[in-house]
Amino acid sequence: MAMPIDRKNDRDCNDGRRAPGRMGTLSKRVAILPPALHPPLANYAHASLVEGINRILHVSGQIAIQPDGSVPVGTAAQARLIFQSIDAILDEADMSRNDVAKISAFVTDRDGFAYYMSVRDDWIRDLPVPPASTLMMVSGFTRPEFCVEVEVIACQT
Repeated sequence: MAMPIDRKNDRDCNDGRRAPGRMGTLSKRVAILPPALHPPLANYAHASLVEGINRILHVSGQIAIQPDGSVPVGTAAQARLIFQSIDAILDEADMSRNDVAKISAFVTDRDGFAYYMSVRDDWIRDLPVPPASTLMMVSGFTRPEFCVEVEVIACQT
């Protein structure tokens, strides 16, 4: 579900006024929290949608956690669940895979990165323009059972 960001803690002006010396109107931010996904593990949104002349979606790092709290075993299974979650987030923001401009992935197991890449390649296979992509090897996440995290940036003009 899309939720407006709490204005009292927001440093941006989201009321649509023109900013001095800037073209166009100021943007507004909306939190994206699809109800089918496990809630974020801390005080953040699954994604933040910036709406103005363009729509830009910043998807928080997604980890493989089922709505019931269980975590699949293995890099490929986690990557599949993560990309399913990203699909749900994109859908909640009225976007699709075609709008994804950048994928950033973090993998803990050097031997598992090929499994992640296979799942990612399947996810982007039919896109007319593939997104930019970065893959980083990391030493770990907040819980040891997590072995993949993926964040994306999507945009519509």
